[in-house]
Amino acid sequence: MTGTTVEFNSKYGCYNVIPNKVLSDVLHENLLAIDVPDYTKEELEFCRQLSDTMTLDQKRNTLLNLGVDAESTEELIPQSIHLGKGNWGWGWTIPASTDVGDVSHISPTAQVYTATYPIGIGSHTWQATAASGSSVGMKGMIYASKIFGAACFDLFTKPDIITAAKAEWAKATGGEPYRAAEDIVKQVV
Repeated sequence: MTGTTVEFNSKYGCYNVIPNKVLSDVLHENLLAIDVPDYTKEELEFCRQLSDTMTLDQKRNTLLNLGVDAESTEELIPQSIHLGKGNWGWGWTIPASTDVGDVSHISPTAQVYTATYPIGIGSHTWQATAASGSSVGMKGMIYASKIFGAACFDLFTKPDIITAAKAEWAKATGGEPYRAAEDIVKQVV
């Protein structure tokens, strides 16, 4: 209505994630091989107190919105923190924005998630910050580091994994080179 024109330049975070099954399988195998952290009574109580700041419906909706199936959601909600090892199947992706999408268009990419805060808590909340900055968060981070370290060992000692991951990635990208969004300037009128 005002005749204003705007130019903007998106520099990153513009591409969807291209998951790599070969690398995802390596991470999952190592997740299964490495023990989940042990939590003290005090840490579990801390998680319970943080969890209690959310209603049952809020926790349920958080998990469902993340793509966790209804049956798993109901099993997880009573726990203060995830004490098991979950896998919601190949192709399951957390529906959130991430600049990892850009990375996955440059190189084969995989992700693994570990618990650093209570179940059903949103990631951008004060509860997640409190838990992630505590010994609970540190244990989850160390667990993830062990998984990644073991996966790196596999990649160094089994080069056929890298070959297969690159072949899958090349097929998924269709040979199209990554084009940084900063190369694309859009004009909105």
